[in-house]
Amino acid sequence: MRDFNTGRGIADAVIQAGIYSSVSDEYGYYRMQVPLGTYTITASHDGYIPYIVENAETEQAQEVFLDFNLFTDWKPVTKLFARVDEQDVHLRWFSPVLPAGDDAAIRSGNPDTRNTLINLTGFRIYRNQDLICQIDDPAATAYTDLYLPNGNYTYAISALYNTGESTKESVLVSVKDYIVAMIIDGC
Repeated sequence: MRDFNTGRGIADAVIQAGIYSSVSDEYGYYRMQVPLGTYTITASHDGYIPYIVENAETEQAQEVFLDFNLFTDWKPVTKLFARVDEQDVHLRWFSPVLPAGDDAAIRSGNPDTRNTLINLTGFRIYRNQDLICQIDDPAATAYTDLYLPNGNYTYAISALYNTGESTKESVLVSVKDYIVAMIIDGC
């Protein structure tokens, strides 16, 4: 049992096969004996998305090795920045960095999307806790909210995945309409 991002063993992770279970040691190793049969095996630990293997079969006098790499919660956006330009708010952020290459170990624990690879699909933009936009482009890193009245606003952005939504990164902005007084000679 390993952390996908760090490669370190995960202690006290729970591995379940039907009614049978085991807990990983301080190095992430575990051992579990089960009778012959077909099982759905789940590896889980707080703070990680469960890894699920369906239809795992055991045969007579067979030792099976299953190595699980758990992915932490859905990665959020980082470094959310807001710039106010008159009545418009321009937001920019860094997209979550996801592992490249052998990402087959990143699996959903949701029963409706079991064994689905987790892919970034876009972003959700919130203003004062209300969803104002969903961007279905995982490469997007900017959004502009136009023509806002004066006031304070809290913007939040979450990364959207095919299996769920990350926590939100937020920023507070103030929109103030600056009126420039012009003095015209002779009036």
